[in-house]
Amino acid sequence: MDSFQALIAFALAVGKKMGKDEALRTLLETRAGTYSDVQTKWAKENMPRLGIKGNDALTAYELIQAHLRETGTYTFGQLVAEPLESGGIQFVEKSPKRVVYRHQLWCPVLEACKNLNVEPRYICEKVIFPEWERVIKSVVNPKAVLRANKVRPEADYCEEIYEIED
Repeated sequence: MDSFQALIAFALAVGKKMGKDEALRTLLETRAGTYSDVQTKWAKENMPRLGIKGNDALTAYELIQAHLRETGTYTFGQLVAEPLESGGIQFVEKSPKRVVYRHQLWCPVLEACKNLNVEPRYICEKVIFPEWERVIKSVVNPKAVLRANKVRPEADYCEEIYEIED
């Protein structure tokens, strides 16, 4: 069992005593002082070097992709097995206000959820997107919203949305 899967398994086990939502919220709050802060620090230090500037949805998308590419990590420090440049990404919308894209890339979250028999959408909505959203709100725009429209296996692809709310 990899570290991400073990972490989610632990949170879900604790969730049987205190409630799943509360356990995952506690996990997210605990990690905010470590992982999200490390991502935020990385972003602030590297955005100028990477030429990433702005406060729109395109900037949010570029920043997260640059972080994954440069650090070779995914959420919770899990190694990325398949870089975005390998293909498999289809943009549905790409504007300063909103970026929507679909992918079928390997995902440690999906794999852990399959192994634990947990709904991937639940973990993405309760842990993964809020963690990244915290970074983007801090560094790019406090009105940024990240969410998944579709999540495997409910569709053949994941559809992620980066948006700046009015």
